[in-house]
Amino acid sequence: MNNITLTIVENDKLIANLLRDFLDEVPNFEVVKLFYDGTSFLENLDASNLTDILLIDLKMGEVSGVDVIEELKKREIETKIIVLSSYYDPNYLGFVFKLGVNAFLPKEIDKDELIRIIQTVYEEGYYFDQNQMKVLQEQMRS
Repeated sequence: MNNITLTIVENDKLIANLLRDFLDEVPNFEVVKLFYDGTSFLENLDASNLTDILLIDLKMGEVSGVDVIEELKKREIETKIIVLSSYYDPNYLGFVFKLGVNAFLPKEIDKDELIRIIQTVYEEGYYFDQNQMKVLQEQMRS
């Protein structure tokens, strides 16, 4: 299996560094880029040098995760996006799904589950658990 390359965009430096250190220890995972805000990510964005997966927070400083994702869409840049948020709320699922997010997770997620979900997104293109699918179905009906 090829290495799964990752970019982390997280404004909490402690969480960003711990996440990088943890994921770099996982076989076949490689954190290639780390940014502490959306602004620096966008300033350094190079479509020819993207990683397989972008792990991003929603609520950051001046440029939010939503701003970053919208800019990627605007520039027609394709990468798999996993949102890790301390503001996780299933009611946002429809919104992030429409943005093109491939998985939406709470920061409180178990580390082994995070590894499994990253692999699932890499291999299958998306991850939504059964509860998230139920919420999405309800949101699509209304």
